Amino acid sequence: MKSSSTKITVIFILIIITLVAIATYFYYDNKKFKIYADCGMEDGPNLGKKISIDIKKIDVEQAFNIDGGKLYVSNTQKYEIDSDTLPPILFKINSNYQVAWAVELRSNNEIEFFAMEDIKLFGHELHFFNSTHLEPGVIYLDENFNFKYMCLSTF
Repeated sequence: MKSSSTKITVIFILIIITLVAIATYFYYDNKKFKIYADCGMEDGPNLGKKISIDIKKIDVEQAFNIDGGKLYVSNTQKYEIDSDTLPPILFKINSNYQVAWAVELRSNNEIEFFAMEDIKLFGHELHFFNSTHLEPGVIYLDENFNFKYMCLSTF
């Protein structure tokens, strides 16, 4: 009797481990799918490129007050249509006036993105107009206003 209850217990544990593994897989797969679903038919998610910056050398073109600091956007103007290759930079300054993070906003595909205008903060999303490609885009931020990803319209 003891050996059959041990076998049943082992089988039960293996079933539980298998179910937990399957649930974990689908949880993380759905999280990844949600990012792609947010972008829909747009180009994205564009994860940008994390960079380090010297805020004394950056020309801030737009600022947004947020909980615990500020969001700044730089390199948004396109001065020369043919020669501008500097992507916009988004960075966060914490309440101690230190750079929390900085991201160089780059496109994953052929969509050109070197200038942006009409930038507005709605909740945890920065909506803007990609004036290089002449289409809108959205930057998604998490609940702490940290950069998650960017979607660029392809049409």
